[in-house]
Amino acid sequence: MHNLSLIESLAMNANQALYPIREVSRLTGVNAITLRAWERRYGLIEPVRTDSGHRLYTDEHVQAIKCAVELSQQGVPISQVKSVLDQRAESEHLTQIAEFEELESRLKLALQKLHMGSLQEALDNLFIEVDETSVLHLLARFDLLQKPAEQNVLWQSALLPRLYSRLRFAQKRLISNRRNKTILVVESRVLRSPVAKALAGLWILQHGMQPLMVAATESLPEMKQLKALDCVGAVFLAQSSLQEFADYGTPIYPALDCLVLLMQPSSIELQAAVQVEQLRFSELFASKYSW
Repeated sequence: MHNLSLIESLAMNANQALYPIREVSRLTGVNAITLRAWERRYGLIEPVRTDSGHRLYTDEHVQAIKCAVELSQQGVPISQVKSVLDQRAESEHLTQIAEFEELESRLKLALQKLHMGSLQEALDNLFIEVDETSVLHLLARFDLLQKPAEQNVLWQSALLPRLYSRLRFAQKRLISNRRNKTILVVESRVLRSPVAKALAGLWILQHGMQPLMVAATESLPEMKQLKALDCVGAVFLAQSSLQEFADYGTPIYPALDCLVLLMQPSSIELQAAVQVEQLRFSELFASKYSW
């Protein structure tokens, strides 16, 4: 049973529809009693829960239920449906990995030439051939790869203008008459990665909130300043640990939901007053992750 955090709840409300069980019954033709039984007995789906305990379903859940109905009509016992769906998902995942490896190879070859034109062409083809979310996921993975200094300079020079342009257009699309919630984004002085920071900003915008991009300086914004900006959470970009922000003082924003994006996974020990989630940077834009 999955309870929504504050950030996740805001993100899901802004980024995708959530359906009550009666609406899912209407969309799928499966009554509420059966849906609950499939959840309880077979773990077929795991709806999110509101604070009051009500079930809410995503579009992904609805699609899974429709697939379950189709398989059942084809003679697959409902007790085996989850296994079949998992196998399909695994096959799709392996196919995506193979595709990503091929695309990464193209980028590597372009970088090895140390030729801006070749790299620009490779990036152009990448954005044409693949949907934007998958491209950004690939770029996040690729940015983590160790590169010689001269390749890294070329990589940032070719990629950053594209990311900044997308940040600007995404912000314009999000702006409306209402004020959007914001998320603070700050990188540690150990990391200092403009590509990682830009990608984190795009990730937040995809979830329907505005990133507040803060440079790694001697001090972070005060809580009263963040409240004035409708800030509901903070993302810390770190090489291996949130302790890289220790010189700012602790605890860091105990009133906010905090997420640390790690370039290299590491254990984190913090005061209990600080609510911190961890996510590998390589998992940004992954289809199954919902903030």
